[in-house]
Amino acid sequence: HASNCSDKQACAEDWQAVWWNGMGRLLLDARNPQPFNDAFERFWDLEFGRVGTDCKKAMFTQLDINIPQTHATRFVDNVHDRLIKKLIPT
Repeated sequence: HASNCSDKQACAEDWQAVWWNGMGRLLLDARNPQPFNDAFERFWDLEFGRVGTDCKKAMFTQLDINIPQTHATRFVDNVHDRLIKKLIPT
């Protein structure tokens, strides 16, 4: 959290909700799945509720540092392919 975060618990709850509901939907939508880098860029524009601007910037900095792009993209692509095979009979 940023040093000026006034409610760390509410901020964390909303971050978790937007991460799973926002990023999860962007990556795993069977009708319009997004590549990781595109989803990450679109994720920034989502509504973050009680997550303050400084906390949002701090968390994005952490994500940018800690996510190995190539591995993450491969992982998402594999999950996407497996879901498609399971959900759409051929």
